[in-house]
Amino acid sequence: MAETQQNNEVNVKIGIIKKLWQLRKHLLLEPLLVCAILPLGMLSVTNLNFNLDKACRVNLGYDTAICESMLEKQLNNINCNGIEFGNTPDALQAYKTNEDGVLILDLNYTVCKAEMESQKEVTNINAIREPIASIFPIIVILFAGGWSDRSGLRKPCMVFPVIGEIISLSAHIISSIWMNTIPMEVCAVIEKVVPSMFGGQTLLTIGVLSYITETTTEENRAFRFGVFTVIVNITLLIGISLSGVMYNLLGYLNIYILASTIFLAAVAYLLFFIPEIKSKQAAESYPYNVSDEWFDMPMETTKSFYSLEPNKKKRNIFVDFFDPTSAYDCFEVVFRKREFNGRLLLILFVILSLLISAPNDKDYVYMFTMKNLMWNGDMYSMYLTFSMMINLAGTVIMTLLFIKVFKMSNAFAGFCASFLSIISNLATAFSTTTAAFYIAQVINMFAFCKEIMINAIISSCITKEEIGRVYSVQGIIKAVCGFLLPLLYARIYSTTMEKAPGSIFLFSEVFIVPATILFLVIYVLIKRQNRLIKKSKNESEQTSVCEADPDIEVTRF
Repeated sequence: MAETQQNNEVNVKIGIIKKLWQLRKHLLLEPLLVCAILPLGMLSVTNLNFNLDKACRVNLGYDTAICESMLEKQLNNINCNGIEFGNTPDALQAYKTNEDGVLILDLNYTVCKAEMESQKEVTNINAIREPIASIFPIIVILFAGGWSDRSGLRKPCMVFPVIGEIISLSAHIISSIWMNTIPMEVCAVIEKVVPSMFGGQTLLTIGVLSYITETTTEENRAFRFGVFTVIVNITLLIGISLSGVMYNLLGYLNIYILASTIFLAAVAYLLFFIPEIKSKQAAESYPYNVSDEWFDMPMETTKSFYSLEPNKKKRNIFVDFFDPTSAYDCFEVVFRKREFNGRLLLILFVILSLLISAPNDKDYVYMFTMKNLMWNGDMYSMYLTFSMMINLAGTVIMTLLFIKVFKMSNAFAGFCASFLSIISNLATAFSTTTAAFYIAQVINMFAFCKEIMINAIISSCITKEEIGRVYSVQGIIKAVCGFLLPLLYARIYSTTMEKAPGSIFLFSEVFIVPATILFLVIYVLIKRQNRLIKKSKNESEQTSVCEADPDIEVTRF
Protein backbone atom coordinates (compact mmCIF):
# COMPACT_ATOMS: atom_id res chain seq x y z
CA MET A 1 0.00 0.00 0.00
CA ALA A 2 2.81 2.37 0.98
CA GLU A 3 4.66 1.43 -2.18
CA THR A 4 1.60 2.26 -4.33
CA GLN A 5 1.22 5.64 -2.63
CA GLN A 6 4.90 6.36 -3.19
CA ASN A 7 4.57 5.48 -6.88
CA ASN A 8 1.57 7.82 -7.18
CA GLU A 9 3.58 10.67 -5.66
CA VAL A 10 6.41 9.99 -8.10
CA ASN A 11 3.95 9.98 -11.01
CA VAL A 12 2.50 13.31 -9.84
CA LYS A 13 5.98 14.85 -9.69
CA ILE A 14 6.81 13.48 -13.13
CA GLY A 15 3.53 14.91 -14.44
CA ILE A 16 4.37 18.35 -13.04
CA ILE A 17 7.86 18.25 -14.54
CA LYS A 18 6.42 17.14 -17.88
CA LYS A 19 3.91 20.01 -17.87
CA LEU A 20 6.64 22.49 -17.06
CA TRP A 21 8.76 21.05 -19.86
CA GLN A 22 5.85 21.36 -22.26
CA LEU A 23 5.24 24.93 -21.08
CA ARG A 24 8.68 25.99 -22.28
CA LYS A 25 7.50 25.18 -25.85
CA HIS A 26 5.06 28.08 -25.60
CA LEU A 27 7.68 30.44 -24.15
CA LEU A 28 10.46 29.82 -26.64
CA LEU A 29 10.92 33.41 -27.80
CA GLU A 30 9.91 35.26 -24.65
CA PRO A 31 13.32 35.06 -22.89
CA LEU A 32 14.91 36.46 -26.06
CA LEU A 33 12.42 39.34 -26.14
CA VAL A 34 13.06 40.17 -22.48
CA CYS A 35 16.85 40.23 -22.97
CA ALA A 36 16.61 42.20 -26.23
CA ILE A 37 14.08 44.81 -25.04
CA LEU A 38 14.87 45.32 -21.33
CA PRO A 39 18.21 47.15 -21.90
CA LEU A 40 16.52 49.60 -24.27
CA GLY A 41 14.17 50.69 -21.49
CA MET A 42 16.94 50.71 -18.89
CA LEU A 43 19.05 53.07 -21.02
CA SER A 44 16.26 55.53 -21.86
CA VAL A 45 17.31 58.11 -19.26
CA THR A 46 21.02 57.26 -19.29
CA ASN A 47 21.47 57.90 -23.02
CA LEU A 48 19.66 61.24 -22.86
CA ASN A 49 21.75 62.44 -19.92
CA PHE A 50 24.94 61.02 -21.42
CA ASN A 51 24.66 63.11 -24.59
CA LEU A 52 23.79 66.29 -22.68
CA ASP A 53 26.58 65.68 -20.17
CA LYS A 54 29.11 65.04 -22.94
CA ALA A 55 28.09 68.18 -24.81
CA CYS A 56 28.43 70.21 -21.62
CA ARG A 57 31.79 68.81 -20.50
CA VAL A 58 33.70 68.16 -23.71
CA ASN A 59 32.12 70.20 -26.51
CA LEU A 60 31.41 73.35 -24.45
CA GLY A 61 34.14 72.96 -21.83
CA TYR A 62 32.02 73.65 -18.74
CA ASP A 63 33.17 72.51 -15.32
CA THR A 64 31.99 69.07 -14.15
CA ALA A 65 30.06 70.61 -11.24
CA ILE A 66 28.13 72.86 -13.63
CA CYS A 67 27.21 69.94 -15.88
CA GLU A 68 26.09 67.79 -12.96
CA SER A 69 23.97 70.66 -11.64
CA MET A 70 22.42 71.01 -15.10
CA LEU A 71 21.11 67.43 -14.89
CA GLU A 72 19.83 67.92 -11.32
CA LYS A 73 18.45 71.46 -11.40
CA GLN A 74 15.59 70.78 -9.00
CA LEU A 75 17.90 69.40 -6.32
CA ASN A 76 19.99 72.56 -6.57
CA ASN A 77 16.95 74.91 -6.64
CA ILE A 78 17.87 76.22 -10.07
CA ASN A 79 15.09 77.77 -12.13
CA CYS A 80 15.75 78.78 -15.72
CA ASN A 81 12.34 80.32 -16.38
CA GLY A 82 12.60 84.03 -17.07
CA ILE A 83 16.34 84.03 -17.73
CA GLU A 84 17.21 85.69 -21.03
CA PHE A 85 20.52 85.45 -22.80
CA GLY A 86 20.91 88.76 -24.57
CA ASN A 87 23.84 90.62 -26.02
CA THR A 88 25.43 91.30 -22.64
CA PRO A 89 28.78 89.48 -22.39
CA ASP A 90 28.61 86.24 -20.46
CA ALA A 91 31.54 87.35 -18.33
CA LEU A 92 29.31 90.07 -16.83
CA GLN A 93 26.07 88.07 -16.57
CA ALA A 94 27.72 85.02 -15.02
CA TYR A 95 28.52 86.94 -11.82
CA LYS A 96 26.39 88.65 -9.20
CA THR A 97 27.03 90.69 -6.07
CA ASN A 98 26.43 89.05 -2.68
CA GLU A 99 25.32 90.76 0.53
CA ASP A 100 28.87 91.91 1.24
CA GLY A 101 29.23 93.49 -2.18
CA VAL A 102 31.60 90.80 -3.46
CA LEU A 103 31.26 89.42 -6.97
CA ILE A 104 30.44 85.69 -6.94
CA LEU A 105 29.58 83.20 -9.66
CA ASP A 106 25.86 83.20 -10.49
CA LEU A 107 25.25 79.43 -10.54
CA ASN A 108 21.66 79.88 -11.72
CA TYR A 109 22.69 81.78 -14.84
CA THR A 110 25.69 79.58 -15.63
CA VAL A 111 23.78 76.31 -15.34
CA CYS A 112 20.91 77.61 -17.46
CA LYS A 113 23.34 78.87 -20.07
CA ALA A 114 25.06 75.48 -20.12
CA GLU A 115 21.70 73.73 -20.48
CA MET A 116 20.61 75.87 -23.41
CA GLU A 117 23.90 75.44 -25.26
CA SER A 118 24.03 71.69 -24.53
CA GLN A 119 20.52 71.20 -25.84
CA LYS A 120 21.45 73.06 -29.01
CA GLU A 121 24.48 70.79 -29.46
CA VAL A 122 22.35 67.66 -29.00
CA THR A 123 19.63 69.04 -31.28
CA ASN A 124 22.15 69.71 -34.03
CA ILE A 125 23.62 66.22 -33.83
CA ASN A 126 20.10 64.72 -33.83
CA ALA A 127 19.45 66.50 -37.10
CA ILE A 128 22.52 64.81 -38.58
CA ARG A 129 22.39 61.32 -37.11
CA GLU A 130 18.68 60.58 -37.57
CA PRO A 131 18.69 60.83 -41.39
CA ILE A 132 21.91 58.80 -41.58
CA ALA A 133 20.51 56.16 -39.25
CA SER A 134 17.35 55.91 -41.34
CA ILE A 135 19.10 55.07 -44.60
CA PHE A 136 20.35 51.65 -43.52
CA PRO A 137 17.02 50.18 -42.31
CA ILE A 138 15.47 51.14 -45.65
CA ILE A 139 18.09 49.07 -47.46
CA VAL A 140 18.16 46.17 -45.00
CA ILE A 141 14.40 45.78 -44.58
CA LEU A 142 13.81 46.14 -48.31
CA PHE A 143 15.82 42.99 -49.02
CA ALA A 144 15.82 41.10 -45.70
CA GLY A 145 12.21 39.91 -45.91
CA GLY A 146 12.56 38.34 -49.34
CA TRP A 147 15.96 36.82 -48.51
CA SER A 148 14.58 35.29 -45.31
CA ASP A 149 11.65 33.79 -47.22
CA ARG A 150 13.91 32.29 -49.89
CA SER A 151 16.54 30.91 -47.52
CA GLY A 152 14.11 29.84 -44.81
CA LEU A 153 16.36 31.46 -42.18
CA ARG A 154 14.69 33.54 -39.47
CA LYS A 155 17.33 33.66 -36.75
CA PRO A 156 19.64 36.10 -38.60
CA CYS A 157 16.81 38.64 -38.59
CA MET A 158 16.72 38.38 -34.80
CA VAL A 159 20.41 38.10 -33.95
CA PHE A 160 21.89 40.88 -36.08
CA PRO A 161 19.92 43.75 -34.45
CA VAL A 162 21.13 42.58 -31.02
CA ILE A 163 24.74 42.42 -32.26
CA GLY A 164 24.37 46.00 -33.49
CA GLU A 165 23.27 47.10 -30.02
CA ILE A 166 26.28 45.36 -28.44
CA ILE A 167 28.70 47.16 -30.76
CA SER A 168 27.00 50.47 -29.98
CA LEU A 169 27.27 49.89 -26.23
CA SER A 170 30.94 48.97 -26.58
CA ALA A 171 31.57 52.46 -27.92
CA HIS A 172 29.60 53.94 -25.01
CA ILE A 173 31.70 51.99 -22.52
CA ILE A 174 34.91 53.34 -24.04
CA SER A 175 33.50 56.86 -24.10
CA SER A 176 32.42 56.56 -20.44
CA ILE A 177 35.97 55.68 -19.41
CA TRP A 178 37.30 58.79 -21.18
CA MET A 179 34.35 60.93 -20.12
CA ASN A 180 36.12 64.28 -20.42
CA THR A 181 38.01 63.49 -23.62
CA ILE A 182 35.82 61.86 -26.30
CA PRO A 183 33.32 64.38 -27.75
CA MET A 184 29.58 63.92 -27.70
CA GLU A 185 29.25 63.40 -31.47
CA VAL A 186 31.07 60.06 -31.42
CA CYS A 187 28.64 58.10 -29.26
CA ALA A 188 25.61 60.14 -30.30
CA VAL A 189 26.10 59.01 -33.90
CA ILE A 190 27.12 55.45 -33.03
CA GLU A 191 24.10 55.09 -30.74
CA LYS A 192 21.74 55.38 -33.71
CA VAL A 193 23.74 54.53 -36.81
CA VAL A 194 25.38 51.23 -35.82
CA PRO A 195 22.16 49.45 -34.68
CA SER A 196 20.41 50.73 -37.82
CA MET A 197 23.14 49.17 -39.99
CA PHE A 198 22.13 45.82 -38.51
CA GLY A 199 18.40 46.37 -39.14
CA GLY A 200 17.43 47.81 -35.77
CA GLN A 201 14.30 46.95 -33.83
CA THR A 202 12.23 46.85 -37.02
CA LEU A 203 14.18 43.88 -38.38
CA LEU A 204 13.99 42.18 -34.97
CA THR A 205 10.20 42.56 -34.99
CA ILE A 206 9.92 41.19 -38.52
CA GLY A 207 12.08 38.21 -37.56
CA VAL A 208 10.06 37.43 -34.44
CA LEU A 209 6.70 37.73 -36.21
CA SER A 210 7.92 35.52 -39.06
CA TYR A 211 9.24 32.91 -36.61
CA ILE A 212 5.95 32.87 -34.70
CA THR A 213 4.01 32.47 -37.95
CA GLU A 214 6.21 29.55 -38.99
CA THR A 215 6.19 27.73 -35.65
CA THR A 216 2.60 28.20 -34.51
CA THR A 217 -0.55 26.60 -35.83
CA GLU A 218 -3.09 28.94 -37.35
CA GLU A 219 -5.60 28.62 -34.50
CA ASN A 220 -2.94 29.56 -31.90
CA ARG A 221 -1.27 32.29 -33.92
CA ALA A 222 -3.44 35.17 -32.69
CA PHE A 223 -2.71 34.24 -29.07
CA ARG A 224 1.03 34.13 -29.73
CA PHE A 225 0.97 37.55 -31.40
CA GLY A 226 -0.88 38.88 -28.37
CA VAL A 227 1.70 37.40 -26.00
CA PHE A 228 4.46 38.98 -28.09
CA THR A 229 2.88 42.43 -27.83
CA VAL A 230 2.26 42.14 -24.09
CA ILE A 231 5.78 40.88 -23.35
CA VAL A 232 7.40 43.70 -25.34
CA ASN A 233 5.37 46.43 -23.64
CA ILE A 234 5.68 45.03 -20.13
CA THR A 235 9.44 44.57 -20.57
CA LEU A 236 9.77 48.15 -21.79
CA LEU A 237 7.64 49.32 -18.88
CA ILE A 238 9.89 47.55 -16.36
CA GLY A 239 13.05 48.85 -18.01
CA ILE A 240 11.80 52.42 -18.21
CA SER A 241 10.60 52.39 -14.59
CA LEU A 242 14.08 51.31 -13.49
CA SER A 243 16.01 53.64 -15.81
CA GLY A 244 16.19 56.67 -13.52
CA VAL A 245 17.02 54.65 -10.40
CA MET A 246 19.68 52.58 -12.16
CA TYR A 247 21.26 55.69 -13.64
CA ASN A 248 21.65 57.21 -10.17
CA LEU A 249 22.87 53.96 -8.58
CA LEU A 250 25.22 52.66 -11.27
CA GLY A 251 26.36 55.63 -13.31
CA TYR A 252 27.22 55.59 -16.99
CA LEU A 253 29.93 52.93 -17.11
CA ASN A 254 28.29 50.27 -14.95
CA ILE A 255 24.86 50.53 -16.55
CA TYR A 256 26.38 50.22 -20.04
CA ILE A 257 28.29 47.11 -18.94
CA LEU A 258 25.11 45.62 -17.45
CA ALA A 259 23.11 46.33 -20.63
CA SER A 260 25.84 44.75 -22.78
CA THR A 261 25.79 41.63 -20.61
CA ILE A 262 22.03 41.27 -21.06
CA PHE A 263 22.36 41.66 -24.83
CA LEU A 264 25.08 38.99 -24.86
CA ALA A 265 22.73 36.69 -22.96
CA ALA A 266 20.13 37.30 -25.68
CA VAL A 267 22.60 36.29 -28.41
CA ALA A 268 23.65 33.15 -26.51
CA TYR A 269 20.04 32.12 -25.91
CA LEU A 270 19.14 32.68 -29.55
CA LEU A 271 22.09 30.68 -30.87
CA PHE A 272 21.88 27.71 -28.49
CA PHE A 273 18.24 27.37 -27.43
CA ILE A 274 16.11 28.53 -30.38
CA PRO A 275 16.10 26.09 -33.34
CA GLU A 276 16.31 27.45 -36.87
CA ILE A 277 13.35 27.20 -39.22
CA LYS A 278 13.78 25.67 -42.65
CA SER A 279 11.50 26.02 -45.61
CA LYS A 280 8.33 23.98 -45.98
CA GLN A 281 9.65 22.54 -49.22
CA ALA A 282 12.67 21.09 -47.39
CA ALA A 283 10.39 19.64 -44.73
CA GLU A 284 8.26 17.83 -47.28
CA SER A 285 11.36 16.21 -48.77
CA TYR A 286 12.21 14.57 -45.44
CA PRO A 287 11.43 10.83 -45.83
CA TYR A 288 10.99 9.89 -42.18
CA ASN A 289 8.06 10.32 -39.84
CA VAL A 290 9.12 12.59 -37.00
CA SER A 291 6.65 13.28 -34.21
CA ASP A 292 5.97 16.90 -33.38
CA GLU A 293 5.21 16.06 -29.76
CA TRP A 294 8.24 17.94 -28.51
CA PHE A 295 7.72 21.06 -30.60
CA ASP A 296 4.86 23.54 -30.64
CA MET A 297 4.82 23.93 -34.39
CA PRO A 298 3.28 22.36 -37.50
CA MET A 299 4.57 18.98 -38.70
CA GLU A 300 6.21 20.38 -41.81
CA THR A 301 8.33 22.67 -39.64
CA THR A 302 9.46 20.00 -37.19
CA LYS A 303 10.46 17.73 -40.03
CA SER A 304 12.71 20.40 -41.41
CA PHE A 305 15.02 20.23 -38.41
CA TYR A 306 16.22 16.84 -39.63
CA SER A 307 15.83 17.25 -43.38
CA LEU A 308 18.71 16.63 -45.76
CA GLU A 309 18.68 18.97 -48.72
CA PRO A 310 20.29 17.99 -52.03
CA ASN A 311 23.44 19.81 -53.02
CA LYS A 312 22.57 22.94 -54.95
CA LYS A 313 24.69 25.55 -56.60
CA LYS A 314 25.06 28.21 -53.94
CA ARG A 315 24.73 31.83 -54.88
CA ASN A 316 26.95 34.48 -53.41
CA ILE A 317 25.34 35.53 -50.13
CA PHE A 318 25.44 39.22 -51.05
CA VAL A 319 23.97 38.58 -54.49
CA ASP A 320 21.27 36.45 -52.92
CA PHE A 321 20.49 38.99 -50.20
CA PHE A 322 20.32 42.00 -52.51
CA ASP A 323 18.13 40.29 -55.09
CA PRO A 324 16.16 43.13 -56.76
CA THR A 325 13.05 40.94 -57.01
CA SER A 326 12.69 41.25 -53.23
CA ALA A 327 12.34 45.02 -53.51
CA TYR A 328 9.91 44.71 -56.42
CA ASP A 329 7.70 42.23 -54.56
CA CYS A 330 7.40 44.56 -51.55
CA PHE A 331 5.85 47.39 -53.54
CA GLU A 332 3.99 45.26 -56.09
CA VAL A 333 1.74 43.94 -53.33
CA VAL A 334 0.51 47.47 -52.60
CA PHE A 335 -0.35 48.38 -56.19
CA ARG A 336 -1.77 45.01 -57.20
CA LYS A 337 -5.25 45.29 -58.71
CA ARG A 338 -7.96 44.10 -56.31
CA GLU A 339 -11.72 43.86 -56.42
CA PHE A 340 -14.10 46.22 -54.63
CA ASN A 341 -11.55 49.07 -54.58
CA GLY A 342 -9.19 47.01 -52.44
CA ARG A 343 -6.15 48.61 -54.07
CA LEU A 344 -7.42 52.12 -53.26
CA LEU A 345 -7.91 51.17 -49.63
CA LEU A 346 -4.44 49.67 -49.38
CA ILE A 347 -2.85 52.79 -50.88
CA LEU A 348 -4.78 54.94 -48.40
CA PHE A 349 -3.49 52.76 -45.57
CA VAL A 350 0.08 53.29 -46.78
CA ILE A 351 -0.50 57.06 -46.73
CA LEU A 352 -2.07 56.75 -43.29
CA SER A 353 0.94 54.79 -42.02
CA LEU A 354 3.15 57.60 -43.30
CA LEU A 355 1.13 60.25 -41.43
CA ILE A 356 1.08 58.23 -38.21
CA SER A 357 4.84 57.56 -38.34
CA ALA A 358 5.83 61.12 -39.27
CA PRO A 359 5.62 62.96 -35.88
CA ASN A 360 9.10 63.03 -34.37
CA ASP A 361 8.54 65.15 -31.26
CA LYS A 362 9.27 62.37 -28.75
CA ASP A 363 13.01 63.01 -29.07
CA TYR A 364 12.47 66.47 -27.57
CA VAL A 365 10.13 65.67 -24.67
CA TYR A 366 12.99 65.30 -22.18
CA MET A 367 14.63 68.58 -23.17
CA PHE A 368 11.22 70.31 -23.12
CA THR A 369 10.49 69.11 -19.58
CA MET A 370 14.02 70.00 -18.39
CA LYS A 371 13.59 73.56 -19.57
CA ASN A 372 9.91 74.24 -18.86
CA LEU A 373 9.19 71.99 -15.87
CA MET A 374 12.67 71.68 -14.30
CA TRP A 375 12.59 67.87 -14.45
CA ASN A 376 15.53 65.58 -13.88
CA GLY A 377 16.19 61.98 -14.96
CA ASP A 378 14.17 60.46 -12.11
CA MET A 379 11.11 62.58 -12.86
CA TYR A 380 11.34 61.81 -16.55
CA SER A 381 11.65 58.10 -15.79
CA MET A 382 8.48 58.31 -13.66
CA TYR A 383 6.72 60.06 -16.52
CA LEU A 384 7.79 57.41 -19.04
CA THR A 385 6.52 54.69 -16.70
CA PHE A 386 3.20 56.48 -16.26
CA SER A 387 2.96 57.08 -20.00
CA MET A 388 3.53 53.41 -20.79
CA MET A 389 1.00 52.28 -18.17
CA ILE A 390 -1.70 54.69 -19.31
CA ASN A 391 -1.16 53.73 -22.96
CA LEU A 392 -1.40 50.02 -22.14
CA ALA A 393 -4.58 50.70 -20.17
CA GLY A 394 -5.98 52.69 -23.08
CA THR A 395 -5.19 49.86 -25.48
CA VAL A 396 -7.00 47.34 -23.28
CA ILE A 397 -10.02 49.63 -22.88
CA MET A 398 -10.23 50.30 -26.60
CA THR A 399 -9.83 46.70 -27.77
CA LEU A 400 -11.82 44.88 -25.09
CA LEU A 401 -14.50 47.42 -24.20
CA PHE A 402 -15.20 49.66 -27.18
CA ILE A 403 -14.46 47.15 -29.94
CA LYS A 404 -15.38 43.80 -28.40
CA VAL A 405 -18.30 44.86 -26.18
CA PHE A 406 -19.68 47.94 -27.93
CA LYS A 407 -18.73 46.66 -31.42
CA MET A 408 -16.99 49.86 -32.49
CA SER A 409 -15.42 49.58 -35.94
CA ASN A 410 -11.65 49.54 -36.26
CA ALA A 411 -11.58 52.58 -38.55
CA PHE A 412 -13.76 54.65 -36.22
CA ALA A 413 -11.64 53.58 -33.24
CA GLY A 414 -8.57 54.84 -35.11
CA PHE A 415 -10.38 58.12 -35.78
CA CYS A 416 -11.15 58.58 -32.07
CA ALA A 417 -7.56 57.79 -31.04
CA SER A 418 -6.16 60.20 -33.62
CA PHE A 419 -8.62 62.97 -32.66
CA LEU A 420 -7.60 62.69 -28.99
CA SER A 421 -3.95 62.95 -30.07
CA ILE A 422 -4.75 66.35 -31.60
CA ILE A 423 -6.13 67.58 -28.27
CA SER A 424 -3.24 66.02 -26.35
CA ASN A 425 -0.60 67.76 -28.46
CA LEU A 426 -2.28 71.12 -27.93
CA ALA A 427 -2.35 70.54 -24.17
CA THR A 428 1.28 69.40 -24.15
CA ALA A 429 2.51 72.41 -26.11
CA PHE A 430 1.06 74.87 -23.60
CA SER A 431 1.86 72.90 -20.42
CA THR A 432 3.54 74.99 -17.73
CA THR A 433 3.07 72.60 -14.80
CA THR A 434 3.76 68.92 -14.22
CA ALA A 435 0.06 68.25 -13.59
CA ALA A 436 -0.94 69.76 -16.94
CA PHE A 437 1.73 67.71 -18.70
CA TYR A 438 0.42 64.48 -17.14
CA ILE A 439 -3.18 65.36 -18.01
CA ALA A 440 -2.13 65.81 -21.64
CA GLN A 441 -0.70 62.28 -21.59
CA VAL A 442 -3.94 60.88 -20.13
CA ILE A 443 -5.86 62.44 -23.01
CA ASN A 444 -3.55 60.59 -25.40
CA MET A 445 -4.07 57.22 -23.68
CA PHE A 446 -5.20 55.56 -26.93
CA ALA A 447 -1.99 56.47 -28.79
CA PHE A 448 -0.99 52.82 -29.33
CA CYS A 449 -4.35 52.04 -30.91
CA LYS A 450 -3.77 53.98 -34.12
CA GLU A 451 -1.16 51.60 -35.48
CA ILE A 452 -3.05 48.58 -34.13
CA MET A 453 -6.16 49.61 -36.04
CA ILE A 454 -4.17 50.11 -39.23
CA ASN A 455 -2.66 46.62 -39.00
CA ALA A 456 -6.00 45.07 -38.09
CA ILE A 457 -7.79 46.47 -41.14
CA ILE A 458 -4.87 45.90 -43.52
CA SER A 459 -4.71 42.22 -42.58
CA SER A 460 -8.27 41.80 -43.80
CA CYS A 461 -7.45 43.44 -47.13
CA ILE A 462 -4.70 41.04 -48.21
CA THR A 463 -3.90 37.36 -48.21
CA LYS A 464 -1.84 35.64 -45.54
CA GLU A 465 1.06 35.27 -47.98
CA GLU A 466 1.23 39.05 -48.43
CA ILE A 467 1.42 40.00 -44.76
CA GLY A 468 5.22 39.89 -44.55
CA ARG A 469 5.72 42.16 -47.54
CA VAL A 470 3.20 44.67 -46.22
CA TYR A 471 5.05 44.72 -42.88
CA SER A 472 8.23 45.46 -44.82
CA VAL A 473 6.55 48.35 -46.63
CA GLN A 474 5.43 49.79 -43.29
CA GLY A 475 8.96 49.43 -41.95
CA ILE A 476 10.34 51.24 -44.98
CA ILE A 477 7.82 54.05 -44.49
CA LYS A 478 8.95 54.53 -40.89
CA ALA A 479 12.57 54.57 -41.99
CA VAL A 480 11.83 57.16 -44.70
CA CYS A 481 10.10 59.36 -42.12
CA GLY A 482 13.14 59.01 -39.89
CA PHE A 483 15.31 60.12 -42.79
CA LEU A 484 13.36 63.19 -43.87
CA LEU A 485 11.81 64.73 -40.76
CA PRO A 486 14.42 64.84 -37.93
CA LEU A 487 16.30 67.71 -39.59
CA LEU A 488 13.09 69.73 -39.78
CA TYR A 489 12.15 68.98 -36.16
CA ALA A 490 15.66 69.85 -34.98
CA ARG A 491 15.50 73.15 -36.83
CA ILE A 492 12.12 74.01 -35.30
CA TYR A 493 13.19 73.18 -31.75
CA SER A 494 16.53 75.00 -31.93
CA THR A 495 14.73 78.08 -33.27
CA THR A 496 11.88 78.11 -30.74
CA MET A 497 13.44 76.55 -27.61
CA GLU A 498 14.08 79.88 -25.84
CA LYS A 499 10.66 81.48 -26.22
CA ALA A 500 8.19 78.80 -27.40
CA PRO A 501 9.60 75.25 -26.97
CA GLY A 502 6.09 73.81 -27.22
CA SER A 503 6.03 74.67 -30.93
CA ILE A 504 7.60 71.28 -31.62
CA PHE A 505 4.34 69.60 -30.55
CA LEU A 506 2.18 72.01 -32.52
CA PHE A 507 4.10 71.15 -35.68
CA SER A 508 3.13 67.47 -35.27
CA GLU A 509 -0.49 68.51 -35.79
CA VAL A 510 0.40 68.97 -39.47
CA PHE A 511 0.46 65.16 -39.71
CA ILE A 512 -2.07 64.15 -37.06
CA VAL A 513 -4.95 66.25 -38.42
CA PRO A 514 -4.82 64.72 -41.96
CA ALA A 515 -4.47 61.26 -40.39
CA THR A 516 -7.65 61.86 -38.40
CA ILE A 517 -9.53 62.89 -41.53
CA LEU A 518 -8.16 59.89 -43.45
CA PHE A 519 -9.37 57.48 -40.75
CA LEU A 520 -12.87 58.88 -41.24
CA VAL A 521 -12.62 58.58 -45.04
CA ILE A 522 -11.51 54.95 -44.74
CA TYR A 523 -14.41 54.25 -42.38
CA VAL A 524 -16.87 55.51 -45.01
CA LEU A 525 -15.13 53.58 -47.83
CA ILE A 526 -15.20 50.31 -45.88
CA LYS A 527 -18.92 50.66 -45.19
CA ARG A 528 -19.52 51.31 -48.89
CA GLN A 529 -17.31 48.35 -49.80
CA ASN A 530 -19.28 46.05 -47.51
CA ARG A 531 -22.46 46.97 -49.35
CA LEU A 532 -20.82 46.14 -52.69
CA ILE A 533 -19.64 42.78 -51.40
CA LYS A 534 -23.12 41.87 -50.17
CA LYS A 535 -24.56 42.67 -53.58
CA SER A 536 -22.18 40.32 -55.39
CA LYS A 537 -24.06 37.13 -54.48
CA ASN A 538 -22.72 35.06 -57.37
CA GLU A 539 -19.03 35.70 -56.62
CA SER A 540 -17.05 33.48 -54.30
CA GLU A 541 -15.26 34.96 -51.34
CA GLN A 542 -11.86 36.35 -52.24
CA THR A 543 -9.25 36.15 -49.50
CA SER A 544 -7.25 38.90 -51.16
CA VAL A 545 -10.23 41.28 -51.07
CA CYS A 546 -10.78 43.55 -48.11
CA GLU A 547 -13.69 41.78 -46.37
CA ALA A 548 -13.39 43.83 -43.19
CA ASP A 549 -16.71 44.61 -41.60
CA PRO A 550 -16.65 47.67 -39.34
CA ASP A 551 -17.50 45.34 -36.46
CA ILE A 552 -14.54 43.00 -36.88
CA GLU A 553 -12.82 42.48 -33.53
CA VAL A 554 -9.28 43.78 -33.42
CA THR A 555 -8.58 41.63 -30.35
CA ARG A 556 -8.02 38.58 -32.52
CA PHE A 557 -4.76 40.19 -33.64
